[in-house]
Amino acid sequence: MKPIFRRLGASLLAAACLTAAGLPSALFAEAAGESTFRRRVVDAWDNLRESVSMFGVSMTVDDCIREYYDLLYTAADRFYVSSAFGYSSNGANVYGFWARYSYDTAKIPAMKLAFAEKLAEVLSGVQPEWSEAETVLYFHDWLATHCAYDLTYTRNDAYAAMVDGDAVCQGYALAMCVLCREVGIACYPVTSNKLKHMWNVVRVDGEWYHCDVTYDDISPDMLGHSMHEYVLVSDEFMRSDGMHDADDWNFFAEGNEVVCSSKRYENAFWRGAIDAVTPLPDGTWLYAKKNDSVQVPADVYARILRTGADGQSEEIATVQATWPTASGNIYTNCYTAAEVWDGRIYYHTRSDIYSMAMDGSDVQKLYTLSAEEKQKGYLFGILIAKDGLLTYQVMDQPMFADETMTMDADYHTIQLEKSASTDTTGPPAETTTTTEAVTTESTTESLLTESSTESSTESETEPATAEPVQTDSTEPETQPATEPFTETAEQTTTVTETSAEDSTEPLMAVLHGDTDVNGRVQIADAILLARFNAEDEGITLTAQGRLNADCNGDGLITADDNAWILELLAGLR
Repeated sequence: MKPIFRRLGASLLAAACLTAAGLPSALFAEAAGESTFRRRVVDAWDNLRESVSMFGVSMTVDDCIREYYDLLYTAADRFYVSSAFGYSSNGANVYGFWARYSYDTAKIPAMKLAFAEKLAEVLSGVQPEWSEAETVLYFHDWLATHCAYDLTYTRNDAYAAMVDGDAVCQGYALAMCVLCREVGIACYPVTSNKLKHMWNVVRVDGEWYHCDVTYDDISPDMLGHSMHEYVLVSDEFMRSDGMHDADDWNFFAEGNEVVCSSKRYENAFWRGAIDAVTPLPDGTWLYAKKNDSVQVPADVYARILRTGADGQSEEIATVQATWPTASGNIYTNCYTAAEVWDGRIYYHTRSDIYSMAMDGSDVQKLYTLSAEEKQKGYLFGILIAKDGLLTYQVMDQPMFADETMTMDADYHTIQLEKSASTDTTGPPAETTTTTEAVTTESTTESLLTESSTESSTESETEPATAEPVQTDSTEPETQPATEPFTETAEQTTTVTETSAEDSTEPLMAVLHGDTDVNGRVQIADAILLARFNAEDEGITLTAQGRLNADCNGDGLITADDNAWILELLAGLR
């Protein structure tokens, strides 16, 4: 499908028209064409010039816009180029064209160096024996765990995503293009004006697949966490999920026909992983999966798994831990994340950070939240840098604080020390922590700019892709993933942590939507849930009712669940 953009209309002044009319017709010859235009634009970008020569090039306004954006979104390493540009035309052809830049041109050389260094750092983790699918998985998880969704909706390039670690969907998608292209994997952006969203298509072993890092990156951001619903999936999967189905998918694919029909990886081992899938030196991958079938509090746990190239999964440990809600109940998700450093696995519960040997033995408690930190909230993520600096995140809840999408979190660090051996049995090394409080605020106001018309010899144009306002869900609605590989529990370590608020009363099987627990889903359930979400003091839900009310399985009770009930009653589910 051809790209579609809105642009500011323009009309030429009489003097400009006369100037154009007096030029030799050879200036508008077809000899050079679009390839020359693209080459000259790139040359201007690389030399930070604004003016792009149109001598000998005959192109219409629509042709220039199409080629410019196709080039902008495929040459994503030119992160400093603005999506706005200027042009002059005689009504039919463009005879003047000007590039624009998003950053101060005096600062761009230093930024290009920082970008190249970060790119080299990420690429150093790619292993030559990996398949193309594994390489895409690695890039996906690196971006999801090192970039947070920009709640100001202003950071939209690959530099923002990779160096600053803060970007909207366009930044994620363009960074993915840069990473894949560096290792020879074809990767292009896909946009939808109706969805106000950008994601990627990648070609793996000759087949095209969708990859949406933005939707797999949990928001509000949780350190070390990444979902895996949108890694190498088909057109059919994307259109059936309710969030990507639109008739205006625009592929910036340099003329390539893109059809994603293969479903080869839709049941791959990484489906359902709740944290980054970590590559290990022996070619295996380590990750955590939560239990999707929660009936009682004891069912809230995550398994730390290790999967090899043969598809066999070994369970290393089971982490049974719960996180209390503001109302005193518990979330049905286990929010643990696992990291690997210096031959040991690090993971967390709501209040403690542990380490253990790679086989699940030698479990050691590394750190417990201080009383002051516990006043702030609970552990919701960890991330370990290559130098062993462990950062952990403390928040009071896994959601935005209010409708303006405010996130209030503290980030602390522990410097890990290399052990004499990877299977040390001694006490953990003394740790030092530092604290940084971070509050991010944004309003939900749309950034789309309406088209207007003005009389000018120079027009500015912006793409029509803006950002979706993310909901307060900590993860997208998903169906339980099917694990295609046999899992063998050779050695299992179980760490259990329960809350004082946890109910010991046995719960019944979940009947989604039955909030009043009468065995049926009726309009009364929708009314009850609406009053509960409106914080009606006269409304309470039982523990069973809360489980039933979490209709979309995201661990939260929100208006989305109320909509789910109404859709069910309307016969739409």
